Amino acid sequence: CLARAAGQGRVLPGPEACLALSGAPKSRQLVFASLGRIRKIDLDGGMPQLIAKVGAGLGGLTWNGAGDIVYANVQIQSGARLMRLSETGGAPTEFLRPDATLKQTSVGLPSFLPDGRHFLYTASSSSDTRTIFVASLDGGAPIAVVDAASMAQYVAPGFVL
Repeated sequence: CLARAAGQGRVLPGPEACLALSGAPKSRQLVFASLGRIRKIDLDGGMPQLIAKVGAGLGGLTWNGAGDIVYANVQIQSGARLMRLSETGGAPTEFLRPDATLKQTSVGLPSFLPDGRHFLYTASSSSDTRTIFVASLDGGAPIAVVDAASMAQYVAPGFVL
């Protein structure tokens, strides 16, 4: 797994390939998923620390650097749902399911916004459309942002790609 931070590339220790990788602003650590596990590593050195075993079927993850990890857990029968996990470990909790009233079949590819409380995610529907939504760790109804063909990512100083 190759990580890039502060203009330098680094191969993370371990034989696994990364399925998802997330760094928090102003952090010297990365959170990544590999082989059904979410781990954290210090970019200055050391071995990855296990945060949680989450099983196969990961559809993206994001970390706010303040203790919260949101990741997509993909289930063949029920689509993907968003899970919330503490960076210190413990049991993940289901956080957001596809909205049946909008004919959504899965949600995934989360990406935190700079405030660390709100995040973007992609919802897919049975009509093969994808919509980017913004949601909050504090709850409330997600808000549709734009129909899109792929995931959304915030890029400073205020762009969503």
